[in-house]
Amino acid sequence: MRWNMANIKDVAKRAGVGLGTVSRYINGYNVTESNKKKIEQAINELHFTVNPIARSMKTKKSMMVAIVVPRLANIFSMRIIESIEHFLEAYGYSVIVCDCGGSAEKEMERLKFCVKKMVDGIVLMPSGRDSSKIKSIIKDTPMVLIDRVFESNDFDSVTVENKYATFMAMSQYIQNGNKNIAVLAGSQHISTAKERLEGVIEAFKEHGMKLENDKVYECEYDMDQGYYATKKILKNKPDLIFASNYELTLGAIKAINEEKLIIGRDISLIGFDNLELINIYPYSMTVISQPVEEIGKRAAECLYERMNNNGNGSIKNIILKNEILQT
Repeated sequence: MRWNMANIKDVAKRAGVGLGTVSRYINGYNVTESNKKKIEQAINELHFTVNPIARSMKTKKSMMVAIVVPRLANIFSMRIIESIEHFLEAYGYSVIVCDCGGSAEKEMERLKFCVKKMVDGIVLMPSGRDSSKIKSIIKDTPMVLIDRVFESNDFDSVTVENKYATFMAMSQYIQNGNKNIAVLAGSQHISTAKERLEGVIEAFKEHGMKLENDKVYECEYDMDQGYYATKKILKNKPDLIFASNYELTLGAIKAINEEKLIIGRDISLIGFDNLELINIYPYSMTVISQPVEEIGKRAAECLYERMNNNGNGSIKNIILKNEILQT
């Protein structure tokens, strides 16, 4: 193995630690906090750099993890990526981020790219539904799913209580007399969108009501689609609109504002996903908030465990709680 300028022995000597301790640190293993500080100081002073190709040949680890999401511009995706990266960088991992534009076909291409890059693990927010194709591509590469799952339950996953949280938020409004209710539902091939719609349906049943098909507007998770669907919905003067993710919520707010309606007075709105929205919007609305940073952290923990345990162990399906917040 070749090192640039100073070598690993020089680092060990400058830091006053053993050669094996420096090697463990460089290859992403845990060392004591005091030794970590000494090694990092020595590395900086000696301008030491490691050849990543040589390291990967020796350790059979690239120290790279891929995160594949449907849309990189999505604020939910960005906050999760930040959380995952923050956790893994403490263990010496770098992160590759891939955007597949919500296309199952592009998702396969991105996964093939990640495998060619010899990543040690993958975090995936699935766009497609075929887990068998994904398994054939990634083979033994550890993978953790976030936000969405497959019925086959082939991979570890981190999600939230989509159905239950939606049921509880919707039930509150129905109890308060809201009857004319419309739903901006996400694409029903997405497991979480399906669960949120199921939560609405269950709330209706609980109160002796039925959600009619013409009250459900299936949209991609996109602000423009939420906006145009809401413009149609408002013609029927609904009491309440449920928007099943952040982008759809923004689209609904835009359309409602254009009609000079006041949320909380002229119409009620339940949104999903984003805590900051409730802090800046001046009118009364309800937001089902997801623990976004916690989702990223738990996914990263799960993937780290898989990567360092040779992929062994039973499948974990971690389900986190939501918060229902109201201004």
